[in-house]
Amino acid sequence: MSFFLGGEGAVLIKQVLEAIDTVGGEQGSSGGESIRTGEPPLETAELDPILVVVGGSDLLKDRAEEYAEKLKGWGKKVEYAEFEGQQHGFFTIYPNSDAANELMLLIKRFLAQN
Repeated sequence: MSFFLGGEGAVLIKQVLEAIDTVGGEQGSSGGESIRTGEPPLETAELDPILVVVGGSDLLKDRAEEYAEKLKGWGKKVEYAEFEGQQHGFFTIYPNSDAANELMLLIKRFLAQN
């Protein structure tokens, strides 16, 4: 699945982004109940495989870890990649860095395998 999909893919991306906000029930998500009207719960959406990437120094690192674990708990195929010492958005802040290049290779491999 690509982040750049339109139509149905855009709906799934919207659900993924909303799920990040509901990890741990922070916005009332419980028992697979959708907080979105007319949309299926994220737990039943066909999302596999999923690549979750986070910088090791990202202030949102814990949330990304929880999100990946929640997806795994729902039976989703998840690959989690943490880039030690990197901050949020490291690949856009330093696009020619070793870490950004490593991430591009990781994404290329992930897409080729899936």
